[in-house]
Amino acid sequence: MNCLHNDSLRVFTKKDGLSGNRIQYVTQDQSGRMWIATTFGLNLLTNDYRFRIFLEEDGLSANNFNTGSGCILPNGNILIASVNGLTHFVPRDIQRNLNKANVILTNIWVNGELKVPSSDLTSDEHISRLEELRLEYDQRFFSLEFSALNYYLPQKNEYAYKLEGFNETWIKAGHDRKVTYTNLSPGDYTFKVKASNNDGIWNEEFTELKIVILPPWWDTWWANLIFVLILLSVVFFFRSYVARGERFKLELKNKELETKQKEELENMKAQFFTNISHELRTPLSLIVAPISSLIKKDDQLNTSERTNIYSTIKKNCDRLLTLVDQLLYFRKLQSGKLKPMVGEVKVEKFVKEVVHKFQHSEEKRDVVIDVDCCSSNTTLWVDINMFENIFYNLISNAIKNVDKSKVRIELACEEEKDSILIWIKDNGVGISENDQKKIFDRFYQVENHGIGTGIGLSFVKEIIDLHKAEIWIESKLGEGACFKMRFKKGNAHFPMSELVSTISTKQVDNLLTQVHEDSVIADVVKKQAKLLIVEDSLELCEYLKGEFKTDYKIKIANNGKEGLKITESFYPDVILSDVMMPEMDGLEFCKCVKTKIATSHIPVVLLTAKSTDEELYEGIESGADAYVTKPFNIDVLKLRIRKLIETRNQIKKRFSNAIGNDEFIVDISASDKRLLKKLDDHITNNILNTDLSIERISEEIGISRSHFHKKMKALTGCSPSEYVRNYRLKKSIELLKQNKYSIEEISYSVGFSSPSYFSRSFTKFYGKSPKKYLEQ
Repeated sequence: MNCLHNDSLRVFTKKDGLSGNRIQYVTQDQSGRMWIATTFGLNLLTNDYRFRIFLEEDGLSANNFNTGSGCILPNGNILIASVNGLTHFVPRDIQRNLNKANVILTNIWVNGELKVPSSDLTSDEHISRLEELRLEYDQRFFSLEFSALNYYLPQKNEYAYKLEGFNETWIKAGHDRKVTYTNLSPGDYTFKVKASNNDGIWNEEFTELKIVILPPWWDTWWANLIFVLILLSVVFFFRSYVARGERFKLELKNKELETKQKEELENMKAQFFTNISHELRTPLSLIVAPISSLIKKDDQLNTSERTNIYSTIKKNCDRLLTLVDQLLYFRKLQSGKLKPMVGEVKVEKFVKEVVHKFQHSEEKRDVVIDVDCCSSNTTLWVDINMFENIFYNLISNAIKNVDKSKVRIELACEEEKDSILIWIKDNGVGISENDQKKIFDRFYQVENHGIGTGIGLSFVKEIIDLHKAEIWIESKLGEGACFKMRFKKGNAHFPMSELVSTISTKQVDNLLTQVHEDSVIADVVKKQAKLLIVEDSLELCEYLKGEFKTDYKIKIANNGKEGLKITESFYPDVILSDVMMPEMDGLEFCKCVKTKIATSHIPVVLLTAKSTDEELYEGIESGADAYVTKPFNIDVLKLRIRKLIETRNQIKKRFSNAIGNDEFIVDISASDKRLLKKLDDHITNNILNTDLSIERISEEIGISRSHFHKKMKALTGCSPSEYVRNYRLKKSIELLKQNKYSIEEISYSVGFSSPSYFSRSFTKFYGKSPKKYLEQ
């Protein structure tokens, strides 16, 4: 069909919506609409150049019209002849259906059977109201039937649908009202359907149904969880089985290795104890033999011979002490309790002092130690005791292991940019490469290198590690051995807890120079001081008693429990106590002394073999006034005790001018502060009471009268009654300075029974009468 439109010719065929390509009749109604009859249906061309098709089901006599067999009647009606007769219609009565058709679900088939809505729907509810369809895994073959609510020529309704989750585009089904799905995967889907009416007008509002296809039981989350757990269990048990087998093999191997190591360790320990016994027997022999000589023929020896014997005994005692100290250090290293306390040391001075000791101790051997050290101002931050042990062990090791008539040792140091390199080289036989790998191992000894403990070099290595330094050996057989050490400069590599002030090597000597000073205090000690010695070692008790008996009145207690009883009756000026004792140790004893009001002022010196920071902290925490480690210098111990008594006497003297002064109380312990504060408050509250009772005061404070008297004498140097009187006199000074009251008024205001007694007491205490005090 050809159509002239806007001066152009347009051709319409079946592809453009025409019902047939063969035109039988064309006419135009009174409204200007074109009617086209074809061999298949009647077509109405709309204003938008679309075709509306009418067929036999729309009321036509037939679909096939005759050629040229039509006309328009005078009233506007159209008459067209078909193969089955005439078709007559009124054009103006034929209008387009603008009603949009809604869609409802009418039926559901599952596996070929009609599906009734779920049981939660009531009987009066239609399937079209179903919102969700839940299907089992074996119900994946299902069909959905739907229908458009357009009842005018319903056979011309068309449909479109899609299943979201399966396909996302609309599928046009034409007039088909049923769709079937098969073998959908488990999951959630949404079925959507929409329809057009008989005139092809689509309703874009769709009807939807949520469809849930449940997974099979073996694909559920709990089944998957079970499968995973089973798999993990299998893997775990398999790995456990394999690991158990491997572990069993490893245990067997470890047991064999452990047995071998135990045997080696036991052999090393046996050798170690044999060697240490030898090391100890030598100085012991050199101590016992000279002592025996002294016992047998002391009166036959001249001064020079006796001095030599004493020197030998002292030197070997020092040697024994060094060995014991090394063993104690070694034990602390094993337990991880040894920490360096570092201070700044001048390297050259320190090295020369150490070498001097060795040259003196080895003077009978042909030993030459060459020293080539850094400048005199070169310093290192080290623990001085540990540093000395390093040189002692390395030099001793060099002397022992040099099998020559003349021993030459080279000790040198070199200053580098950020460190100091120190080395000790001998002219011995050297050490093999195999031995060099084990030279710093615990208990290891190089064969044919003399007798030793087997811990010296291991001890050196661990000390070096504590100083964040390094040590290594350079040696060849026949060419001697050289031990090299590299120390970092400064102290930044040490934690603050390990830093102490600069160490003075003359500190003890400086202390000893004070022993003979302060003769006045020494006389006081000889005449007045009482010393309590609490020690469980009878021999040490006798020694200490012999050293102190000329200067002190002495009492002895064998443990802390006994010491407490003696303290309460003897009331010593100072207590010297051991720490490790049966029944009650020194720390507990010290705490008891310092917590009791009657004895809290007594100085306590703790004497112990323990010397770690933790143990020192415990001693100070218990309230000890001093902490002295064994072995001790008896002169230093005497000085320490003397200074404690001197300090206590100075406090007593200061009290005469400081009674009632709170600022002075800072010089005494916390418990004594509370005692004096309580006493001062009681006197202040009862200062008008001329008959203030000492018994009442002691009851108020919580101490017996006798202990109260001793306590006040020891703490302030005056009796309780003298303290009360002097306190009243101090208060009278405050009133006299105000210049508002008469002497008689003041005497009664501070609690004196009469003005005359007040004047006598005032004159005796201040050296002048109250009247003269006002006049000055």
